[in-house]
Amino acid sequence: MIEHLSNVQRASGLKEVGRVLKKEGLFIGTVPYDEDLSTNKILCPRCGDIFHRWGHQKSFGLAAIREELSPFFSEIEIKKIVFVPFRSVSLIRKIKSIFYWVQAKLGILSTGLNIYFCSKKG
Repeated sequence: MIEHLSNVQRASGLKEVGRVLKKEGLFIGTVPYDEDLSTNKILCPRCGDIFHRWGHQKSFGLAAIREELSPFFSEIEIKKIVFVPFRSVSLIRKIKSIFYWVQAKLGILSTGLNIYFCSKKG
C-alpha cells in the first residue's frame, strides 16, 4: 500500500513501521513494478481533478524501493514477481496464468509485474 502514500506520508509511515517492529522483525510487502502512472490517470467529472484511478502516488523500480527501505531496515530482499491465480478459476484462465508466469520468469512480461520486498529491522 506504500504506493498510495505521498513522499512525506511514506517516509513517516516507514519510520513508524521501523519503530514499532521488534528487533529482527520483518516488514513484508509488494508494490507494482515500474508502473507508468500516466496510463491510469482519470478526470473527475464533478470537480475536474486529474488523479490515478487507484490512488497510486509513486512508481517503484528495484533501486527505488531499496532506497525507500534502506534508511529504516537492514537485510532487504527485493525481487520481481507476478501474481497468478490458480485456485477457483477456469482451465483457460489457469493456462493464461501459467503463460504470464513463464513470461515473467523469462523477463519478457513488463505489465502485471510486482516487486516483493522483505526487510528486517536490525
